[in-house]
Amino acid sequence: MKQTLLALFTLTCFTGCTPLLKATAYEHPTGYEEINATYTAGRKGVVLRKYPKIFNPIFKNIRVGDTIFVHGQINHEWYVVRNKGKKYYAPYRDIYPFSILDVAVRPAPDSSLQQFPPIPLLAE
Repeated sequence: MKQTLLALFTLTCFTGCTPLLKATAYEHPTGYEEINATYTAGRKGVVLRKYPKIFNPIFKNIRVGDTIFVHGQINHEWYVVRNKGKKYYAPYRDIYPFSILDVAVRPAPDSSLQQFPPIPLLAE
């Protein structure tokens, strides 16, 4: 028991609290799907992380409604996001697809061309 605790203590002293990650660990993970599209931030905004599934290194907050360039999707939980030339990871639940058709302005109908039904007068 003491040897196990000593080994764990030594491991945490040398490696720190975060697990060991290689720089190429998330370069081309299995199940990666390229998207290369513009998405938008959800109701609570988006928190970008340097590595997925690690809570400590949170870097950027993107406000609600801001547009985000999504480079790809790792799985059903994480998107790969490019922000100012750097790669970050964002949770799937915080990002929604965005298209120009969703925000296209419809022209207002011209009131001179509309046909209004006749209004009956009570005095007649």
